[in-house]
Amino acid sequence: MNVFSEYRVYQYMVKAKNQTYRDPQSRVVISTLDPISYVAYNGGDEAVQVSLLRTWRCMGNTSQLSPCPSPLDKINPLDESKGVTN
Repeated sequence: MNVFSEYRVYQYMVKAKNQTYRDPQSRVVISTLDPISYVAYNGGDEAVQVSLLRTWRCMGNTSQLSPCPSPLDKINPLDESKGVTN
């Protein structure tokens, strides 16, 4: 019997709506909470503004303490020393 597991990770840009409630600066947050749950858990629509940047799945062992890295982080940046061919 094979068992597979996975979970979804979300990357948000979060900004406080009420400057006295939280830091007025925008920040990038990675969470396993879906957008609706994240907003509710962090004070609701009147407290935070959340913009979804990207999302991905983490497959396999779900007992890790931190979410798996984004697949986009695994892509090597363009090596400018080799030049670009049109």
